[in-house]
Amino acid sequence: MIPSSKILLKRTIHDHKGNIIKEVEEPCHSWTRNAYNYSVYSMSCKGLHHTSFGSGFLSLKDYSGTIRYHEPLTSHFYIGAFSGGIGDTTSGIVIGTSDVGFAFDDFRLGATIAHGNGSGQMYYMATTSTRYTSGEDFYTVNRRVFNNNSGASIGVKEVGWKWLLYRFYSTSSYYQYEILFMRDVLGYTDNVPHGGQYTVTITITCNMPQ
Repeated sequence: MIPSSKILLKRTIHDHKGNIIKEVEEPCHSWTRNAYNYSVYSMSCKGLHHTSFGSGFLSLKDYSGTIRYHEPLTSHFYIGAFSGGIGDTTSGIVIGTSDVGFAFDDFRLGATIAHGNGSGQMYYMATTSTRYTSGEDFYTVNRRVFNNNSGASIGVKEVGWKWLLYRFYSTSSYYQYEILFMRDVLGYTDNVPHGGQYTVTITITCNMPQ
């Protein structure tokens, strides 16, 4: 039997009193070219050495739109983080306000909501990641809470997941890049009221039979 996997995206909105006013869980499927290219690189030892980005090329495009690749035998990519701490938007779950449709080559959210308590901002708590097994299933649960202290309601229309990758050189020097692995455009707006809280949970389930 071939192991199977399932990925779910859950969004929960609490009002200023802590009451749940909306909760939705649905399949998460909008993985970017970055995610697939890195998977091929990890599983096949095929280098991310192309200087172009797109169909037929193995490379990455960071959050600024710059193509990232490594020189064979002199540098390598490693995962640095995928669960940023409080206020850290370089990795972990991020949210935005754009409803422009998903494209496989997406490398950033359409309109990222900045961290903070000012107008149009939401306060990013730490992305947490927990792992556990149940029977033949292995679970990875990634969660981030966002607090709205902006003074007005904010409409969330997209959810992303950023990974921080390091490119190490044989000289022990390195560079770090923010890479978007997932961008889900929501079917409808999640309106988070002032004083409210928005929780995003990405659950990856892998069935590992005996």
